Amino acid sequence: MADQEVILIVDDEPEIVAAISYLPEEEGFTTVSAADGLQALGIAFTQALSLVILDVAMPRMDGFDTLAQLRLHAPDLPIVMLTVREDQSSKLRGFELGADDYVTKPFGARELIARVRAQLRRRTARSTFAYNDSRIAIDATTCTVIVDGDVYHVKIGRAHV
Repeated sequence: MADQEVILIVDDEPEIVAAISYLPEEEGFTTVSAADGLQALGIAFTQALSLVILDVAMPRMDGFDTLAQLRLHAPDLPIVMLTVREDQSSKLRGFELGADDYVTKPFGARELIARVRAQLRRRTARSTFAYNDSRIAIDATTCTVIVDGDVYHVKIGRAHV
């Protein structure tokens, strides 16, 4: 699993990017990085990503604006905020904009990896959901619902026969 996962690390401090990149790479993940929100969006719009680790205080486009744009483009992409902003209003703003987790600096390396793994497990569980009884079958992987033998392909909450 880990060798297929790509994590985008977004922070304007090269030392932080290097330190954060090292952790997932040691666990077998692939990492890419961006120095600001605009660069992060460019990467997110052109590459398949498994998760984003996102700082808040950055030039050109801060983490909150980046988070909002990422949510529009990839609503199910797990996003972990990693920032020095530990005040409640910043945390609440992050969660309201769609952050899946919020970690403050300084942070423990093992804790960050555990949180990344937890988010990736949740994403995998959502994407592989399946249900089947004698009348209804649901396969989230293929976005297919079968009701009494009739097959429906589901997209963004609407069923198409």
